[in-house]
Amino acid sequence: MYIGFIGSHGTGKTTTAEELSSMMDIPFLGSTARTASAYGLEVNQEATMMSQLLVTVSRANQVLGGFDSKDLITDRTALDSYAYTTYQADYVWPSDSSMRWYIDQSWRLVQNAMKKYDSLFFFPILWAPKEDGLRKTDLKYQAAIDDRLRMFIRESTLNNIVVMPPGTPTERAHFIQASVLPVMV
Repeated sequence: MYIGFIGSHGTGKTTTAEELSSMMDIPFLGSTARTASAYGLEVNQEATMMSQLLVTVSRANQVLGGFDSKDLITDRTALDSYAYTTYQADYVWPSDSSMRWYIDQSWRLVQNAMKKYDSLFFFPILWAPKEDGLRKTDLKYQAAIDDRLRMFIRESTLNNIVVMPPGTPTERAHFIQASVLPVMV
């Protein structure tokens, strides 16, 4: 069973994913952006086209077959990374035709990766993001990413998305566990 979390930064995805992974004994695949950042690549509003596209493509590739497990929990999906990529393309990077081609190609990969998930959970913004050393705490930036994700979800053919209710990470993990257990049996 592949379980994915969708949402802007600072919505509780990682903490809930770690909790759920522990409860269900399912491998957890953390944020690709954090890995990229550890290698010195910019991944927030200063991300280059190359670093942000690498984050998007890397997550899609991991889910499509680069991870040896029939069960997996991801704290963000390739769709999340794509939302950040398109934000950068619209507001930060200089526009050119080759960039649009790269983004269009990554969209096809994202769509294929999203089909791999059995269950998807959307984490709406409930509070301001805390400083984590990776993403900015800018509320407008957080809302812009959330808006993009909602638009992509509306335009997608994904029908397995559940909106997360408010709660602690443990409460949310129990909610998800109860939601997916009938599917796993």
